[in-house]
Amino acid sequence: MDDYARSTQEIEQRVIMPGMYMPMDGATQTAGLFGQMIFASKEHILQMTVDIYHLSAFAAMRMIPITTGAPMKLINLAGVDNLTTALAAEWNYGSQDSDFRYRVAARVDYSRRSLTDTEGKNAFAAFWNSPDIARSPVAGSINASIEYMISNQTSLRLMAARASRLPTHFENYGFYLYNPLDNAIYMGNPDLAPERGWQGEVGIQHAEPGKLQMKAAAFVNVMENYIAGRTIIAPDTTNKQFPQAFRRYEHIGAATVAGIEAECWLAFDEEWSGRTTYRWQIGRALDLNESLPWMPPMELSAKIRWEREQYWAELSSRLTARQTNLSRTISAEDETPGYALLDFHGGLPLGLGITLQAGIENILDKNYWEYSSVNNLPSVGRNVYVGVGLVF
Repeated sequence: MDDYARSTQEIEQRVIMPGMYMPMDGATQTAGLFGQMIFASKEHILQMTVDIYHLSAFAAMRMIPITTGAPMKLINLAGVDNLTTALAAEWNYGSQDSDFRYRVAARVDYSRRSLTDTEGKNAFAAFWNSPDIARSPVAGSINASIEYMISNQTSLRLMAARASRLPTHFENYGFYLYNPLDNAIYMGNPDLAPERGWQGEVGIQHAEPGKLQMKAAAFVNVMENYIAGRTIIAPDTTNKQFPQAFRRYEHIGAATVAGIEAECWLAFDEEWSGRTTYRWQIGRALDLNESLPWMPPMELSAKIRWEREQYWAELSSRLTARQTNLSRTISAEDETPGYALLDFHGGLPLGLGITLQAGIENILDKNYWEYSSVNNLPSVGRNVYVGVGLVF
């Protein structure tokens, strides 16, 4: 892609590298094999999986001044070569004579990764101050759960896990990657170890078919070596080309994420039903004593639906709380105001398998933005749509 169609004013006022065009090119290719075997008996199910995939990624950009100056070239992903092999197994046990169900699962990922583009590899190795940038990380995870049938309609579930996550190719080998979320330039770190942590969850579910369904769950995740950007060069407002901070992906210590989710669906009669959903989540970087970035605020949604044969109408609302748990060190976040939205959707059959669908989203034309919006870019205002679907 390129930015030649943008006006000179836009180029000169850009927050990242103003005064020059930045055409970019790149490609990502992924290919793999997936195999699975299942052994089953009356009470046992054993599932074994092998997952092999190869990822290659290249990205580069040119910097061409719009007035005077020499053009430059930067390779952001220097031909990432990532071959990952994963072995997984899952065992489920349940007896008709018992109210308990058991599940145990494990997975091991082995990854070989390096860079293949000589020019970009040399630039990255010079920044890293070492020509040895090939790595072979291993990540293992295991989890177990128990489900207890309190009654024919109600069940209780407990889950515990020791989980790990391999670093992404951006986290390992990114070179001068601009992140608009925090207006910073990121550098990769091939020495990153996999994230590891403990997870726990408790959930309850109740179902009366065609009448009532309820479920709720609470979870906690404690990570030992959370990966995030750490500032290595402070922002410099006197630098016209690079006023942004430079950050490198590193382990910043322990972090926790906890949350609650609940949902209830109720049928009032054969035509009318309602659904309510509640979500709350919080995350903390313990060593930094601040919130983790991009944590969603508390949200409550509700909808009421009427349906008869193929005719249906639905009125829904979403209430989102103000987000005040902000990250200051990992990301420069600001407060997100709360908001309330109201939508209407409906559909009716026209015959011959044709269905007309229409709706009004954000009926009150609320000016709002999501907590993850880049530079607080507002979301869509009142939106009216009409569509036609064909079923055959």
